[in-house]
Amino acid sequence: MLRGRHLAGRRLGLLIAILALASFAPVAAEATVATPNSRELKLLIQTDVFANRAEGYAQCWGIVKDLAAEMGIQVVEAKNPFDEGARKVMYLDTTSEQLGRENLSLRLRIKLKDGKLESKVDLNLKYRRGDVDTVPSDAVTAAEGVKPSFSYEEDVAGFIGGAVGQNASAVSMACTIKGVAVEKLGGNTLGVYAGYFPSLAVLGVPLDSQLEMVGGIAIREHKVTPGELDFGQGMSTEVDISVWYDFDTGRIITAEVSYGSALGPDAPTEAVSKAIAFFNALQERMADILAPGGMKTDLLK
Repeated sequence: MLRGRHLAGRRLGLLIAILALASFAPVAAEATVATPNSRELKLLIQTDVFANRAEGYAQCWGIVKDLAAEMGIQVVEAKNPFDEGARKVMYLDTTSEQLGRENLSLRLRIKLKDGKLESKVDLNLKYRRGDVDTVPSDAVTAAEGVKPSFSYEEDVAGFIGGAVGQNASAVSMACTIKGVAVEKLGGNTLGVYAGYFPSLAVLGVPLDSQLEMVGGIAIREHKVTPGELDFGQGMSTEVDISVWYDFDTGRIITAEVSYGSALGPDAPTEAVSKAIAFFNALQERMADILAPGGMKTDLLK
């Protein structure tokens, strides 16, 4: 767990945050549209399927491919379908989970290369709610001087309560800032991250609040992208299979199969419908190895 620093360290972190906020003005994402413009469909897999990770990847991808063929959905397999990437993932919040109560999650990702952590961090701040259809356009903001990318999507979890076809959705708006030097994040206070995401500075939470890892866990994520599903009408999407482990103990936490879909008034209607039909059919085909649905992050709490 990320622990509090000495008082001098806290003051230094606060000073860094104040200087950052003074020099960076917030940049809002483009105006919120009526509906999300993309959709992410996710199924949790029982962890014992990945007792041997390579076999788990092959089993899940084989089911996806066979079902797609039966439903007339073209599969484009990657040249090296199980070429694996790894990274360290951390979700941060205050000790009293004040970000979570504001429907926010703050994520850090650091790539692992040859078992060693790289020196750059990808920061992500996401606002997610399951009881609304839209989110405020200023729910997540980025500072000037950075190169943010914004996404606005609907997250759909299937197999809710262990029932085939029972899906739950939430809308989210997220901002990602890639390639931040690790040394720029010293102090680990809310104010340090508010220097990148000014929307964190208007929550009423003290900027010198120490952040710690949600659930006290850092994650080691392994992921493959074995291929794409072509639903027609120009809509094809990558399939990801990911496995989460406790970074320190190696205990497996969860696993997931996911793919995307276009969404909104300009999305190809038939292709979008086919993507949903495939999602429900995949739940039925994989029912014996699925875990009750939800978001991976829920399992950290």
